[in-house]
Amino acid sequence: MVVEENLERLTTRKLKALMRREGIPIPETGTGKGGGVLKKDLILVITDYRARAIGGVEMVIPAPRKTPSPAKTPTAALQRLTVTKLRRKCRELGLAECMDKKQIAKMRKPELVKLIRAAEMGLAIPAPRKTPSPKARTPTPPPAVVEIVKTRIPGKYSSRSLEQLRKMCAIRNIEAEKCQLERDELIAVLMEYDRILAEERKARMKAKKAKPKKKTTPKRKTPTPKKKAYKCGTRADPKCPPSKICDVDTGSCLTRTKAGMGKRAREAREKKYGDEYYFDDEHGLVGRKQDVLDHLEYWGLLPKIPTPKPRTPTPEKTPTPKRKTPTPKKRTPPRRKAKKCTDKEDPLLCDEGEICSASSGKCIKDTARNRKDRYVLITDDGRTIVGAQKTIKKLHSALGGTIEAPGKKPSPPKKAKTPTTESGLQKRIRELLAEDGENEEIGRLRDALEAMKRKKKTPPKRKIPPKGKRKTPPKPPSYRLQASKQDIAVTFANCIASLT
Repeated sequence: MVVEENLERLTTRKLKALMRREGIPIPETGTGKGGGVLKKDLILVITDYRARAIGGVEMVIPAPRKTPSPAKTPTAALQRLTVTKLRRKCRELGLAECMDKKQIAKMRKPELVKLIRAAEMGLAIPAPRKTPSPKARTPTPPPAVVEIVKTRIPGKYSSRSLEQLRKMCAIRNIEAEKCQLERDELIAVLMEYDRILAEERKARMKAKKAKPKKKTTPKRKTPTPKKKAYKCGTRADPKCPPSKICDVDTGSCLTRTKAGMGKRAREAREKKYGDEYYFDDEHGLVGRKQDVLDHLEYWGLLPKIPTPKPRTPTPEKTPTPKRKTPTPKKRTPPRRKAKKCTDKEDPLLCDEGEICSASSGKCIKDTARNRKDRYVLITDDGRTIVGAQKTIKKLHSALGGTIEAPGKKPSPPKKAKTPTTESGLQKRIRELLAEDGENEEIGRLRDALEAMKRKKKTPPKRKIPPKGKRKTPPKPPSYRLQASKQDIAVTFANCIASLT
């Protein structure tokens, strides 16, 4: 017995060979595109033919012994032949399409190769579609094939084996007795089951459509005005900083000057907007007047724009000189000085662990770093002031108290510099005479003073200019200048004479 699964493994060529061997007619049309015969159509024809011929029992017919087949020319060899040789070969094979001279003359090389190859392989040769010849005979299919084509089972179950159909029956919860039927009856049961399911589905869809829907009046859509795009941001988050001006039309940031805006930028916008040009210096906006006002309204700010009042004709009045009234100068109250810890009266008192800084007058922490290389003044009222030697001495003269020098060794006294001027030397000599009397230092200073006086007495050397750079005497005035002076004197005399 041949199972359907074995037929599935065979190719289309082997299935056709099996049909020829068993005498089963090959169908000319099938379920393929353009009526082409597919593999499943051949399997369906074989299974139906066997089931009808032998009462539902499928038998295996042994293949005959292989007979030597005529030599077959491969496709590549046919492609090498010329068109005339292919036509001759087609006539030798006795094909009906090649017997008509008009039809074979219209056929090209690929069509001839395909036709000869199909004839050699024993395949059905499709009739030419373009110009069918009148002599070509259309073979009529046998009656058995016609009946099979008419009573074809749908493709859903045709390619299924008996075991698969029984599994499908069990999945659909059909009665077990019906699932044990033969192939054709089982397919009929499954098709009936599918038909009932389809009718129930259609009934449900109709019931859904039949439900009355609530009639609702369509609401009229009110046209919403388009939101205007504000390109300078919001009041909380403006696009441009306060140091710049925002153009409400383009959203660009312009530099702010003392006059408000740059000359070029102002002239360009005045030319662009004309009379509608508007610049709000307070909020940093520039552009068309209406756009600036819309932007200020969006920010929640509206400037007070002065409305021009109608002019009324007034009688002309003689201008009277106005007296200038002196405006009293505003007196600014004196600022209160902050308290310092170095003040004599009402000083700033430092807390524990703090000392007073003589330079700043503020309280600082009492640390070794702040006391290092500093003089300390302890006042009579118990304040501790730290600072440089000069400032501490000044404060000591004002506040009193005791001075403590830092622990550093005293540096040797610096030698006094000798003065370089005459007055300075005389002053220094007087100071030394008042302190110690005559000594070597005074004699040295007197020698320096006498040398300085001698230098003053010597006249300075006369600077002789070089030969090339000597000054030349001034040139006498030109004759033109003298003539012009005479003309001026004559005209002046004539004027005086005419007046008298």
